Parts: sequence; structure tokens; C-alpha cells
Amino acid sequence: MKYMKKISKSIAIALIGITISTPIFGMVSAAEKTNTSLIYQNRTITELDEVANYFALTDKEKNDLQKAIYEYKEEVNNTPQTRGKITWISKAVRKVWRKLPFKVRKAITAYVGLESFLNAIDHFTGTVENVIYKACKKVGMNNDIAWWVTKTITLFI
Repeated sequence: MKYMKKISKSIAIALIGITISTPIFGMVSAAEKTNTSLIYQNRTITELDEVANYFALTDKEKNDLQKAIYEYKEEVNNTPQTRGKITWISKAVRKVWRKLPFKVRKAITAYVGLESFLNAIDHFTGTVENVIYKACKKVGMNNDIAWWVTKTITLFI
């Protein structure tokens, strides 16, 4: 009987602890989600500034790039996505090609045409950033240009 009382008390204490802690953990989780969104937004703005500085974009080109990124993300969020293997990355790059700043497109086409670049993308696996970077390197870009082209494209994706 004593063991049953101890087990019953333990279960009751555990249930009370769970009941009390659930709202607290929920608030912490909500705070983390809000914070993450803000961090991501600040990171995107910082990366956009860095890309604009590297490619020496004018204020108008920078604003056009920011607007193009926003429009592309709105379009993607409102369209159902079918994703297989890695080809979705090349489809996304093809879709944003005209929205990329001229200087970025020029950096890519100085090494290879768009179709060859997309074929290089489909060859690799990994995270989006790694796939694009490896494709840039495969078509002959040096580390610096490959990194900046990758950063610019991943602002969209």
C-alpha cells in the first residue's frame, strides 16, 4: 500500500509540473520564433548591402534588386512547389535570371552560358548554397566571384 501511495503522489506531482510548465515553454517558443524572423530579416538586409557593395551597384540597382527579391519570394510563397532531386534550384535560378543585377549575370556569363551553369547546378547535391557555389567553381570562377554570385542568388532562394 505504501508503494501505491508513493507512486500516486509521484504521478500527481509530475502532472502538476507538466501542467504548470507547458504555458511557460509555449511563451519561450513564441519568443524564439519572433526573434528568429527578425534575425533572418536583418541578415538578409546585411547580405543585400554586402552584395551591393561588392558588385558596386547603384542605389537604383540595389532598390531594384531588393524589390525583385521581395516579388520573387511573394510569388514563390503563393505558388505550390514541386521539388525533386536538385533540379528545383536550377528552375529557381532560371526564374530569377532576369531579376539578377546585370553585373551578376555578366560575372556568370563571362565563364559560361546560363544553360551550362544550370547543368552544372544539377550535377551537385547538398544545401542550396553549397550546390550553387560548387557549380560556380566548376564553371571556372575563382573563390571570390563564386562566393559573391552564390550570395546574390541565395538572396532570392
